[in-house]
Amino acid sequence: MSTSAYRNIRDDLAVQKWGWVIYRCSYDDADDETRAQYRTCVEANSRGSIAQSDAPEIADRLEYFIKSDKEVLQNLPGFLEKGWSMNAFVKIVDADWEPSSTIAAGDQQIEEQDVFEPIDGCTEKDVGWMRIAPSMLNAEFYHALEGDEMAWDHQFYERPPTIVRW
Repeated sequence: MSTSAYRNIRDDLAVQKWGWVIYRCSYDDADDETRAQYRTCVEANSRGSIAQSDAPEIADRLEYFIKSDKEVLQNLPGFLEKGWSMNAFVKIVDADWEPSSTIAAGDQQIEEQDVFEPIDGCTEKDVGWMRIAPSMLNAEFYHALEGDEMAWDHQFYERPPTIVRW
C-alpha cells in the first residue's frame, strides 16, 4: 500500500513548516477584499482536506507562497462568485530559480531556439514562475515538488501564458 502525500509530508517534517506563502505584488485597496477571500478559501480547502487525511496533525505547520499580483487578482472575483473557471490561475514561484543569462557572455552559446518572447524581461524558457490551476494548491502537488527536485522542470513547468493543470 502506498503512503499518502499527507503522511509523506508529516514524515519529512521535523519542526519546519510546509505549504505555500502568499506573496502580494498588488497593493491596490480594491484588491484587499478579493485577496482576503482568496486566501481564506485556499486555506479552508487545504485544512479541510488535511483534516480528512491520515495525517491531520500537519495542518498546524501549513504555510503558503503564491504570487498574487494584479493579473492573478483580476481573475479571482469570478472564482469567488462561481468557483474556479478554466481561466483561473495562481502564480507559483520557484524560490531557487536564477536566470541562466547570468552566465558571462561567451561562456555559453545561446541558440536561437532557446530564446523566447520576453516575460518580465526574461527570454529563457523558464522564467522562474508558472501559472497553475488554483486546485493544484494541495498536499499532493506540494509533495510532488518537494519529493523530486527535477519535478519543476520535467513534470510540471510550462512557460506562461499556459496554465498548468494536474
